[in-house]
Amino acid sequence: MKSYPRVIVGISRAQDERALSLGGRHAIEAPNQAKLIIVDEYRPLPDSLIGRLIADQILKPGVVLVQSPYDIQKYAPEDVAELAFEREKLQLVSQLCQLLGATRVESDSSTFRLSRKVTSAKARVGKKVGRLIAYKGETIMTFEEQEKWQSRLRIQDTYPGGLPNLEASRAFVERHHLGDPEIVGLVHARAAENILRERTITVSYEGEHDSNLDIAAKVQLPQGALDAGVRRSCTIRQRVSLDLKIRFPDGE
Repeated sequence: MKSYPRVIVGISRAQDERALSLGGRHAIEAPNQAKLIIVDEYRPLPDSLIGRLIADQILKPGVVLVQSPYDIQKYAPEDVAELAFEREKLQLVSQLCQLLGATRVESDSSTFRLSRKVTSAKARVGKKVGRLIAYKGETIMTFEEQEKWQSRLRIQDTYPGGLPNLEASRAFVERHHLGDPEIVGLVHARAAENILRERTITVSYEGEHDSNLDIAAKVQLPQGALDAGVRRSCTIRQRVSLDLKIRFPDGE
């Protein structure tokens, strides 16, 4: 299986040349698991993944992308990665329920929970922005922010329903690394002789593959190498959870 970088850092060609001029060596430092990409619209990259990220305007100069824990070809900007991955996980669970023969999968917005902590990135002139530092405190979501994220995490899917495809379901769980006990238990329950008709499960992003975010936090950006407008100022770590109500057909 082809491997992809766990973290991608986008810079412009001008930023790259400016970084090279600082101290006689490249002043942007990243761990081995991170890949530095020069985003140049006039020189398209042959790599299909990188080309797609640039074409979709996901990869831009000054943006740090983190690889999804559920699909190695998907990435999200570092500051919203956890919420993006929770959305992806909800969609994957709904697809799994479809394979298990569900008739309806619906999120319960009243159970939406989010907590987050912020790491500040401070730098003096001539110093690098080292971002792997202690959390400075927690932030509280405004009502508007909560409404925004609840709407993005809302799921209301309806299917014809049917018998569970257990082989495909187990392969789906393995392929997308959906090893949560509640999700695995859902597959087992649909395989039981006394077959499951309805269940509510909590789908949460509790830091699966936080190591990818740790890699992103180790990226060091010199004060003078990146434009102030694109230099990252903080790292946000978020924990998200939401309940899903799942129904299966009667009379199977």
